[in-house]
Amino acid sequence: MSQTPQYRKVIIASRLMLAATWIVALSSIPSARDYQNQLDAGVAAKDIATLYSTLLILVTITSIVAWFAVVKWMRERYDECQRNSPGRMRLSRSWITWSWLLPIVSFWYPKKMIDDLLSVTSRPVTLGSPEEPINTRIWWSTWVTYTIMSNLSTLQLLMLPKDAVPFQPNLEIAAVCILTASYTVWERIVREIG
Repeated sequence: MSQTPQYRKVIIASRLMLAATWIVALSSIPSARDYQNQLDAGVAAKDIATLYSTLLILVTITSIVAWFAVVKWMRERYDECQRNSPGRMRLSRSWITWSWLLPIVSFWYPKKMIDDLLSVTSRPVTLGSPEEPINTRIWWSTWVTYTIMSNLSTLQLLMLPKDAVPFQPNLEIAAVCILTASYTVWERIVREIG
């Protein structure tokens, strides 16, 4: 029995995360109305449950699964790059894990690692040239935009008055559209690195 290559596991986990994010974003539309109806009926904000708030755990779970798959895949690729092309990776192996988690560096270290992995596994090209097979800047800018939008939605919960719906379907849908744009390039990156 053959084992599924790690890059395929990354693609599957990423697709699951994207699907979960779409499900949750779409559920925000009827949930916003339901939330407002419950508020209007006099239910305390802390006691309101909606489909959106229930399904939100799906995004958390699939994000964690995708993160573990990506970290394992990047470690394998990093080790292979170090064996075949020592010194081509600009960051140490420990940044594979920490680059996604630490504030501030998470805005550029993961992209730097992916760029290095691509440069070792792809045909050599100059960044910005017309021959560039994958534009990691598009992937990274859409990923960071999605991440910021998601975090701002969470922060919004702290600032909204108690009599307001704590999530906005239009922002949820916009964020998942941006995530979809990011994913389309991400899958190409993962396949290219292998």
